[in-house]
Amino acid sequence: MCPVSAVTKALVVAKHKKPKDPAFCYPSPPKSSNFVALTHPTFVTKLKSLASKVGLNPDKVSGHSFRRGGATFAFGLTQNHSLIKICGGLA
Repeated sequence: MCPVSAVTKALVVAKHKKPKDPAFCYPSPPKSSNFVALTHPTFVTKLKSLASKVGLNPDKVSGHSFRRGGATFAFGLTQNHSLIKICGGLA
């Protein structure tokens, strides 16, 4: 799946339509029309909770897991070390 396409589709179907709303947000409280920004701590807490629910060790899952997985996926597509370094902010 193309990350750009996935984010574009997510923004199209998102219920928050105000131009100043954060790109990644969620209703708080649930099912309300009040949206709050999805912060890194909130994301990691939810990720660990979901990992635990599916039987994974939450201590072995982090936000960094996506960076590593993304780099591995990109390398499988391009095998271009320079591009992967640029995308990861390492160049």
